Amino acid sequence: MKRLMLITVGMLVVATGCTQGKVQKLVAEKGSKSEADPIAEVVIEKERSSAKCAKEDGAPVVEVSKGYALVGDSTKLDDAAELIAILLSDQCATEHRKPREEKAKQRRRVEAEAAEKKIPLEPADTLQARLCERLVQELPTRKDLRNIESEMNAGQFGCPPAPPVPPKDDFGEWEFSTREDEMTGEKTVFAQLSGEKGLLTLRWKGCKMEAFVNANERLTVSDYYGGARVEIRRDEGPLEKWSVSPSRDYQAFFLSSPESLFSGLVGVSKLRIRYPTYSSSAVTSFELGDLDRVLARGKRGCGTKQAEK
Repeated sequence: MKRLMLITVGMLVVATGCTQGKVQKLVAEKGSKSEADPIAEVVIEKERSSAKCAKEDGAPVVEVSKGYALVGDSTKLDDAAELIAILLSDQCATEHRKPREEKAKQRRRVEAEAAEKKIPLEPADTLQARLCERLVQELPTRKDLRNIESEMNAGQFGCPPAPPVPPKDDFGEWEFSTREDEMTGEKTVFAQLSGEKGLLTLRWKGCKMEAFVNANERLTVSDYYGGARVEIRRDEGPLEKWSVSPSRDYQAFFLSSPESLFSGLVGVSKLRIRYPTYSSSAVTSFELGDLDRVLARGKRGCGTKQAEK
């Protein structure tokens, strides 16, 4: 259980070891009858005291800088115990208010977001559920981005974790999108796969295939300028070297001869890539799934005809 903030109060004087037990007993008796918030599991030490804010498991523990050294003779025991009990009870009252205050803040955030999305505020008892349902509909399908935004919605609006996106057309985790050139009508098809680190993209532009990995970190000019070689591993096979070239912003690298590489990866479950980074090197891996179907889908959608949805 975490320790919470201290209240600093001066005037500490010496007391006997016998006093410690008496003060602890008195504080427990007075604290359990406190009108603010009853306290439990009192521990009195020489210069500080602590207590659990309720008997239930998981209740917060508070601490104040008042202990049995507060009193110098037995005539002060009752006054000292009452003071310590009040301080601990006040701290517990503060801790009990926090969830209520946070719930009120969350409610205001829910109402503001619902109003912005033009969701009716009545009935009030279902507003949070209706907002969370809308937010799930607006989540991206890419797994890593979906998880990030789902966690944000949970923190801000109390929404439950979003369900995963069901695989489409048996392409597993691969996500397809298509862009069309407004002038020429040429179609560019993208197939993207999130990995342990980074994002693998296959792109067919005018039916010419490219493959690149967004590394999610800065690549070094010295390692990639003029071309470089990375290590790849197909499932549990041997390490291989493969030529790559950097993107203009040095945030990604292009794999050379992509058609040869990926046609050779059909039937492979996992592709691992080790590549140089600004700090040293990094390893990412991709679960390829049914790559043969992915490649066929990409080729089928390119050219000047509308890609299949």
